[in-house]
Amino acid sequence: MSAWLAAPHVARWWADDGHPDALERQYGPALDGRDQARLRLVLADDAPVGFLQWYPLDGEPDYTRELETVLPVEPGDASLDYLVGEPAVLGRGVGSSAIRAACAEVWDSPTCTGSSSPCTRTTSPHAAPCCVPASERWQRASSSRTTRSTTVGTFSTSCGIPAPDRGDKVGGREESGGMDLREINRRVIEQFRSGGEVDGMHRERLLLLTTTGRSSGKPRTTPMMFHRDAGVPIVIASNTGARRHPHWYRNLEVTPSVRVELPDETYECEAEILDGAEYDRLWAEITAAYPFFLEHQAKVERRIPLVRLRRS
Repeated sequence: MSAWLAAPHVARWWADDGHPDALERQYGPALDGRDQARLRLVLADDAPVGFLQWYPLDGEPDYTRELETVLPVEPGDASLDYLVGEPAVLGRGVGSSAIRAACAEVWDSPTCTGSSSPCTRTTSPHAAPCCVPASERWQRASSSRTTRSTTVGTFSTSCGIPAPDRGDKVGGREESGGMDLREINRRVIEQFRSGGEVDGMHRERLLLLTTTGRSSGKPRTTPMMFHRDAGVPIVIASNTGARRHPHWYRNLEVTPSVRVELPDETYECEAEILDGAEYDRLWAEITAAYPFFLEHQAKVERRIPLVRLRRS
């Protein structure tokens, strides 16, 4: 896990500390059964190539509030995170297969009585055959750790890794959870501009920010949540706690002239990066309303920027 978290293609999205002591603090409670999260190793031809976890949102009030800024959250919903750590299997559908198998266990399959973690048949029609071990059952595998040994559930793609499928990074597209992020953004932008509802999101909490690409010079539009300060939008360059600032922020550092599209108006402005007392005041206000930004800040050494989008 330490090696996977240090890999550039993982570190870009997954901000956990890879030191063994940090991994013990982060994942030990779930491995010991003291936390509601369920952990799985992803196997390809019996070799570990990735990691997946899920947890019910009923026990995650702060994260639920974060999600509710863009998505409706219903009782019983769960969140799923995954990574494919081995570069050799990227772009070969491992991530998509892992997600299909996990969804089959979380929502479609029975739980074995007396088991500390589910031991289920992946009978869901949505689970691709390549996700299912030869025995069609979840396995238990030894996992050696620095301070002790324990077990963590696994699932296998041992019947063969399929040809490129949705998942990981394919053909230059950024993908997550088997979904093309650029395609998701394109759809959100299209629905927002059409004036109708935005699938699964709160339209009134979204804006579209168009920056100028710092390398390409082309316009780049990004949907994002925002906070109002005396009617003026403030956007937060959290990047969900990633180590680097988001691309849109790095773009406006170079070219602060931007375009803002709100549900009820569109205008051009000079983006203002906040600092000093003004930053402190708004950061306190924003984190009081959305505590999850404190969690994002705790993950990284960089200070999360705040940007005012006042009409020129």
